[in-house]
Amino acid sequence: MGQEHVIELMQVAKQFDGKYAVENFNLAIKQGEFVTFLGPSGCGKTTTLRMIAGFEMPDAGKIMLAGQDIGQLPPYKRPVNTVFQRYALFPHLNVFDNVAFGLRLNKVHIKKKLPDGTEVEEFRKYTAEEVFTKVTKALKIVDLDEFEKRNVTTLSGGQQQRVAIARAIVNEPKILLLDEPLGALDLKMRKEMQLELKAMHRKLGITFIYVTHDQEEALTMSDTIVVMKDGLIQQVGTPTDIYNNPVNAFVANFIGESNLFNAISVGANQIKFLNQTFDVPHQFPDNEKVDVVLRPEDIEIKPLGETPLQAVITDRIFKGVHYEYNVVVSKNELIVQDTKLFDLNLDVSLYIDPTLIHIMKKDLVSNVYKDIPLNDKNQLVFDDGLSDVNIAQLLEGSKVSDTGFLVSNKNVQYDLKNLKVFVEIPFNAIELFGDPDMGQLVGNVVQCFYKGDHYQIVMRTESEEDFIIDSEYAYDVGTKLGMKFDTSKIKIKAKGDLVDYEV
Repeated sequence: MGQEHVIELMQVAKQFDGKYAVENFNLAIKQGEFVTFLGPSGCGKTTTLRMIAGFEMPDAGKIMLAGQDIGQLPPYKRPVNTVFQRYALFPHLNVFDNVAFGLRLNKVHIKKKLPDGTEVEEFRKYTAEEVFTKVTKALKIVDLDEFEKRNVTTLSGGQQQRVAIARAIVNEPKILLLDEPLGALDLKMRKEMQLELKAMHRKLGITFIYVTHDQEEALTMSDTIVVMKDGLIQQVGTPTDIYNNPVNAFVANFIGESNLFNAISVGANQIKFLNQTFDVPHQFPDNEKVDVVLRPEDIEIKPLGETPLQAVITDRIFKGVHYEYNVVVSKNELIVQDTKLFDLNLDVSLYIDPTLIHIMKKDLVSNVYKDIPLNDKNQLVFDDGLSDVNIAQLLEGSKVSDTGFLVSNKNVQYDLKNLKVFVEIPFNAIELFGDPDMGQLVGNVVQCFYKGDHYQIVMRTESEEDFIIDSEYAYDVGTKLGMKFDTSKIKIKAKGDLVDYEV
């Protein structure tokens, strides 16, 4: 680990009930850096923070600090402190005593010389004067230097949060961990505290590792953002890099408003989408399908006929400093931000600066699952339900007998019960039903974002299996739906040799 790195996580992994909460996590954090773990609920960001704090132990990998692997050390032996969303203050103690609580428990490590010149190590408690000095300094940093005698129950939410931060920094940790600390505050207070936390970070000069699902918090405060999904890092970069150069559709959709489109590369340095061809430098082969992201502020509304891209304004929202418009181009809906006022149902032209078009390698178009077993009826066995599948695709020239056995072209029979297979289910092979009983599986909507001409829905079952579905309809997050599979589109491949299943 380089000397400039205060902590480094190397191939860190954590499982719960056999499922990865964090997988192959690699990150080096510099001294004094403000790093934010950003992602939706369940992406592994808090689990990663808890492993750094010592509240969870990694199943694999190393957490290195000053050349030492601290991954298995208890929390009290780590030079880190944590600020939680729930402040956990002592209601019977005043502000000063809440902040001083940890100091009074800790001991100071000192070296002492004996009369014979021998040097020995000793531990002693902080003196009352030392406690007073440290607590006063911490309260001054969080702008509560005149609140020492106040009972914490009489403070506002923002003031209580400052007390919790003061209690964490008074021990002078090398790293301060913050687990969604502003989540309990109202919007106005949260925005104020974002700026105050950034100012505190500059004053202290220590490393902050911050967890949030709020993209605005991440963009406002961070030096580095780590975007996570399903326990995996999707992208690491500065707020500007993450916003302007997302590596995939998930990051583009999660960070800020974005218009996502299916596109295709046509010829040298040309991309086609919205039935228009744009001159955009790229390195994709001809006819390769790609994803395109356009930020709403990068699209200009022009008078009708000024550009070939014609649209109609269907909705308008005033956002204070700009208007946010919904415009429709053919069957595609776009979000556009503009400071000018335009009428609804107005026919207009759109101008897109080709230099502001961001092209990304296309995400997967299928759900891929490993180790899915077959039952005695040749059905795929998911934790929450079953799906029929054509098993004849496992062996070229085979068929299925009346008794349900797979029969090869040499008349060899196979009983495939408990055979594990790789499964590929295209996004368009799943139909959603408002009545959950109509589906083979039941799940809840955890994500829904617009892809230009359709919506992409992420469904999560009770066993936390995720399915991505292309749909012409949008659904609210949390909606319970049934999922039905088009078995003709499901592809399977045997894991292992079918010889073991000969009858």
